[in-house]
Amino acid sequence: MVLIGTATEEKENFMPAAWASPLSFKPPLFGVAISPKRYTYNAILASEEFTVNYCTLEMADIVARTGEVSGRVVNKKEKFNIKTRRGEVVKAPVVEGCYAHLECKLKDYFEVGDHFLFVGEVLKFSHDLKDLKPLIYLWEDTYTTISDVRILKPREK
Repeated sequence: MVLIGTATEEKENFMPAAWASPLSFKPPLFGVAISPKRYTYNAILASEEFTVNYCTLEMADIVARTGEVSGRVVNKKEKFNIKTRRGEVVKAPVVEGCYAHLECKLKDYFEVGDHFLFVGEVLKFSHDLKDLKPLIYLWEDTYTTISDVRILKPREK
């Protein structure tokens, strides 16, 4: 599970994405599917860059909560106290506490059903793999990890 980070003149924003994947080694490309209804869609088009922040199991609640509200009406960084730093090669934010980060420049985007696939060229990859417990999204706010045999539902409905 990843948080897509964007920065506009107004604010930094974050969108959880499960439909995200590496696409190519040469050149290094990463793709993420985003609905045109999402604030992140326009933020990426405006800035032509984004970050991909690989979340840990401990971040399940933040991931779920950032997906429940729109960046159009809520400053997610402030509301959820998300700690960030500016990317090394892009202006988009890198989320602290994630085990890996990609800094991407928008290369292309195209329609795939009711979403658009944003293709970013990976300009920078960084990671901190100690105590790794990657957050894996299953479905309907249900998460797990590969290092422990447990399933976490941060907020039972």
